[in-house]
Amino acid sequence: MTLKEIAEQVGVSTSTVSRVINKNDTKCASQPVREKIWDAVTASGYVPNQHAQRLKLAASGQEDSVQETPEKDLACIFARSGDINNDPFFNSIYRAVEKEAFRNGYFIKYSLSFPQLVSSYSLDLLKTANIDGIVILGRCKAEHLQLLRNEFRNLVYVCLNAINPVIDQIICDGYQVARTAVNYLNSQGHTSIGYIGEIENEIRYKGYRDEMEALGLPMPKEWIADVNLSMEGGYHGARRLKENGGLPTAIFCCNDITAVGAIKSIKEMGLKIPQDVSLLSIDDIEMASYVTPMLSTISIPKEEMGKMAVKILLDRINKGHRLPVRLELPYQIKARESCRNLTKEFL
Repeated sequence: MTLKEIAEQVGVSTSTVSRVINKNDTKCASQPVREKIWDAVTASGYVPNQHAQRLKLAASGQEDSVQETPEKDLACIFARSGDINNDPFFNSIYRAVEKEAFRNGYFIKYSLSFPQLVSSYSLDLLKTANIDGIVILGRCKAEHLQLLRNEFRNLVYVCLNAINPVIDQIICDGYQVARTAVNYLNSQGHTSIGYIGEIENEIRYKGYRDEMEALGLPMPKEWIADVNLSMEGGYHGARRLKENGGLPTAIFCCNDITAVGAIKSIKEMGLKIPQDVSLLSIDDIEMASYVTPMLSTISIPKEEMGKMAVKILLDRINKGHRLPVRLELPYQIKARESCRNLTKEFL
């Protein structure tokens, strides 16, 4: 498919498609239109200019005059998700990885979850595929990371959790994010703050506990629900808190998907958000702005994390650096409708 055909399919000009793909121009079209363009590009198998030029020369009989250019391929490993299509947070990062790789003449040849990777067939396939580098999305077990380090030289890790092994990392510090979330809720007048999310080896839980302790706030076990990070987990987590003695005035959810499940559960229990309980979470996925009430959350720079992961990975592939790089990106609170400010009610 040509740029013109992609433009006709999306309903924009050829120049707009070119500016989106080749120049990352965010001013030439709205975000929904840019996403439609990338959807069409991905589905069509459109290739970057250097590959297209070679195909054109081949068609005209001049292929021998062009030096053979090896394919440049990357792989993406979803470390936490068994289903790579069911994780909006890491899928947003993946989309940014895919775009940045494409703009630099690379393709994401394989996208695998760790359950897929550890099968002998998938691992052998990846080892023989001449992959130039691998982007690891999400916290992974030490043995899985060691497996990748043993087999592949160029790796970059993208997550909220920093890791000890010495490889390139793009981080948005989940520990500090969690502490910021608890501090924000307390600044809104909340002194009873619950937690819904995973506990074991979870730095967001550690951040929650450390900030609660620093603020001198109580942490009864009845206010803590250890659940999977999913809508179902959030749903049952909120119900568990209610059944264990009543909901606190505010709940910190480990991520947006968990918070969406908690919202549904709280509404079914006949309670109102934020009048009866406030909710604050982490991620700022697209859905956060479409639930009712709109979810207050801490926004993680997902697109920048994906772009920087590719930049750092390609720099390593091209021997631009040898020492491991750890890049930490900032975050910001997106105050919407799900948090109630108790301090204003006592002024």
